[in-house]
Amino acid sequence: MGAPQGAVVVGVTDGPDARRALPWAAAEADRRQAPLHLLHAIAPGMGAGAPRTGEQRWLRARADRLISEAAEFVSKRCAGPLSTDVVESAAEPALVAASSRALMVVVGARGHSLGYHVLVGSASVHLAQYARAPVVTVREQADPTSRQVVVGADGSAGSAAALRFAFESARAHRLPLLVLHGWQDPALERGDETAAALLDRAVAAWATRYPEVPAIAKAVPGRADRLLVDASAHARLVVVGARGRTAGAEVRLGPVSEAVLHHARCPVAIAR
Repeated sequence: MGAPQGAVVVGVTDGPDARRALPWAAAEADRRQAPLHLLHAIAPGMGAGAPRTGEQRWLRARADRLISEAAEFVSKRCAGPLSTDVVESAAEPALVAASSRALMVVVGARGHSLGYHVLVGSASVHLAQYARAPVVTVREQADPTSRQVVVGADGSAGSAAALRFAFESARAHRLPLLVLHGWQDPALERGDETAAALLDRAVAAWATRYPEVPAIAKAVPGRADRLLVDASAHARLVVVGARGRTAGAEVRLGPVSEAVLHHARCPVAIAR
């Protein structure tokens, strides 16, 4: 069974961050009135018709249990359509395939087999590079009382996607939006008027489309990644594009986006 068109797809496993991803995805699907699709991937077997080993039977039983428990959990939190899938595949390609029809893909920052010294799991990094829908990596919020969405903008196509996703998220959650632009361009060092003008142009069109979202835009001299990571300490969600102005066309995940993905202190959305 594939993911329904426009679904919030969530990767299901049993790690601490993965367990945070499940209620986050359910709440998001409910707020956006979107289908919710639960996906669990297990290691491929030995081919069609091949007998299953004891380990493979155990993995399948575990997968069925995880999906069943997850479905029961979210059914009490999400009123919309719910579907589930267990696939024999590595998690990364399974989630990338599901992303082609998804509204967004949601995963935990770390999988169950990763130690706490690992900042973000391989599935999160792979999805951030190759998914065809926005990817949300869920981790514990440093400030659970935070009431704002933060988005990075630099005037690039990637930041336009980030602004769209951020405005939609702020509207869905009825939260204010903080738009940040960190600049180091020597041409802007005489003052921040040019940077502010660039930011205003990027934000104006989206603010017109989402007049119900209170949005504040700030252009600040300094490194964009540090600016966004610092802001994440008091954010409900941080949104960045997959790559910004400084990343070449061959780069799938720009340096600012990668730094935010690894070091942010709240859930991170990589928009595209």
